[in-house]
Amino acid sequence: DYASSFVVNSPTISAAKWWPGGLGKAANHAVLHARLIIKGKDHGVHTFIVPIRDAEHRPLPGVECGDLGPKMGFNGVDNGYLLLSNVRIPRANLLSKYSSVAPDGTYAKPPHAKLGYATMILIRADIVNAASDFLARAV
Repeated sequence: DYASSFVVNSPTISAAKWWPGGLGKAANHAVLHARLIIKGKDHGVHTFIVPIRDAEHRPLPGVECGDLGPKMGFNGVDNGYLLLSNVRIPRANLLSKYSSVAPDGTYAKPPHAKLGYATMILIRADIVNAASDFLARAV
């Protein structure tokens, strides 16, 4: 039923989300990049806002998340992991500036297929830039 919600899964350990900052202990929501599959057809990676913890900061049903523990370098960052098992999220939580899903499941694609990757690439470039700053200070 695409009229009200989407179901999100991490069916394998390789589908888990690893290292997001703030996810270990602090975050109540996650911005999730996941494959959008409708009626068996894969429409590529899309972005969703996923509630992961309740008001008392406990993981919601179907959510497994936690801290990755001590690490070299960015110890001040609360890096964590996230696994999802049949987590239902509201339809409005699909960030859909360039594409959309109608209540009947009809998919309207973005004008350019790679628009959804821009955010992921920007964030990864920022991580490399920050790491180079830390390395420069260490020398």
